[in-house]
Amino acid sequence: MLLRLAKSAAESAPFFRADSTAIAPLLAAPQVATSPVATSPVATSPVATSPVAIALRDIDLVFRSEGEPFQALRHINLEIPRGSVQLIMGPAGAGKTTLLQVVAGLLSPTAGQVELLGTNLTQLSRAAQAHFRNRHLGIVFQDYNLLRSLTALENVELALNIKGVFGPSARTEARSLLDAVGLESRANVLPRQLSGGQQQRVAVARALVGRPDLIIADEPTSALDSANGRKVMELLCRLAREQGSTVLIATHDPRVREFGDAIAHLEDGQIQA
Repeated sequence: MLLRLAKSAAESAPFFRADSTAIAPLLAAPQVATSPVATSPVATSPVATSPVAIALRDIDLVFRSEGEPFQALRHINLEIPRGSVQLIMGPAGAGKTTLLQVVAGLLSPTAGQVELLGTNLTQLSRAAQAHFRNRHLGIVFQDYNLLRSLTALENVELALNIKGVFGPSARTEARSLLDAVGLESRANVLPRQLSGGQQQRVAVARALVGRPDLIIADEPTSALDSANGRKVMELLCRLAREQGSTVLIATHDPRVREFGDAIAHLEDGQIQA
């Protein structure tokens, strides 16, 4: 079953192909950028040498519908060093989730550039963006986006299948990641049989497959008690320290503040000075 799902993901639309987060519906989010889109392959040479993991330059995002245009993000400029833990904090409705979707290439900015590991994401085609995500990013979605028909273990294993890892190797890594978030005993349980906090930890485990260079997490502790929230944050920080992963977290949870190397405050779509 997992092999069929992985093959189906790989054969789907270009923005869905070869994407470890393809099981998330946010990948189908409409693009609103007006800048031209390049069709060149992902540049790989800067990735190993760039000291800046994430660079946001003059990012604006305007949603247009039948009513008045709504500017969700305004003139965002931010640089995040490789191997650091960056927090984006702010009240509900500040634009935190929207900003993370722009960083991940799930939404295109109306203006400005997103550079990840030295690659200008805004100049890539949707297929190339999906390939880049699969190769370099792990994403924790706020609403989990677990497949309801798969067990916790199978949800994590599927992300590995999409990356091209199958069989015993995939099963072993998936179990190890569930153990890291304290859920090895719930590996064979379906999402509907898990609490919200347990589902959130499965989503964290899924995002960590393949030791990603960038981890983007939207409210990763919102449904967790203090002990499990600390365990998840310590795991993310350990990845940053030990393997040089860069962690970008959107949160309004004050318990997370102590784990950030830097904190940017977002309000009304703007980073506050």
